[in-house]
Amino acid sequence: MAIFTLEEFFERFPYKVGDKVQHKGATSCGSVYVVEKMLWEGEKVKYIIRYLGGDYNGISTVTAEDLQPYEE
Repeated sequence: MAIFTLEEFFERFPYKVGDKVQHKGATSCGSVYVVEKMLWEGEKVKYIIRYLGGDYNGISTVTAEDLQPYEE
């Protein structure tokens, strides 16, 4: 398991509250989420993300390794 300083973490995983993201490997523009919260849990940062598409407004908890930036 890699251990990062806060600066190294944000350099590798630049996601902040309010950023639009997708699950790693997603290719559809319809799978966009917004970062609602960031929480330290043990040695990991957990992201609370909310789905932005359609009528479903689902909330999920993921790690930085599960995400990729959303590019319009």
